[in-house]
Amino acid sequence: MMDIVERARKMHLIAHQILRELRLLEQWREIGEPILVGATAYELMMNPDIDVEIYCDAPVAAAGFQVLAQCVKHPNVIAPKYVDLLDTEDQILELAS
Repeated sequence: MMDIVERARKMHLIAHQILRELRLLEQWREIGEPILVGATAYELMMNPDIDVEIYCDAPVAAAGFQVLAQCVKHPNVIAPKYVDLLDTEDQILELAS
């Protein structure tokens, strides 16, 4: 049975492989400053979840959709999601796949 540290390491390696395959950080750099956050950033992943925050002067949904459109071309990307939270305290657009 895989111990928790070994599992986190394996998940971390898989996450970075996905980031490379999808060129996520490069694509997001065209829009703003991407920062890897959450469990992936701290090598503590237990579940397949990669969190990236993109800091830009003015979030625009269309720009995010361009990145998401590239991601969904990958055969292993399923169930893309979009949530507009610009009218909330956090003022964010959430895009996920």
